[in-house]
Amino acid sequence: MDLTAWQQAQSAVLGSLLIDPDRTAGLVFAQARAEHFSDAGMRHVFEAARDLWREKRPVDPVTVLEEMKALGITNPYMDEDGYVYGTVPGDPSLPTIGL
Repeated sequence: MDLTAWQQAQSAVLGSLLIDPDRTAGLVFAQARAEHFSDAGMRHVFEAARDLWREKRPVDPVTVLEEMKALGITNPYMDEDGYVYGTVPGDPSLPTIGL
């Protein structure tokens, strides 16, 4: 599926957050807001990750998925093991967000 530049940017932000939250979370959460994510699935991932980070809990695909499940949110981009569907172009094994 073709991504617009805006969708690619949103995907890159979430991907960096899930791959290396220790280095990126502070910057991401200082500058990005949930309303910056036009896709509801991406917005839910962002909100769950932000809530975990605020609670000083791990931010990774598994805990993000668990947080969304606890809130009753289903996400078309994540499977039951916390793996994120849609990946960085060219590497289907990377756990990151994409459409």
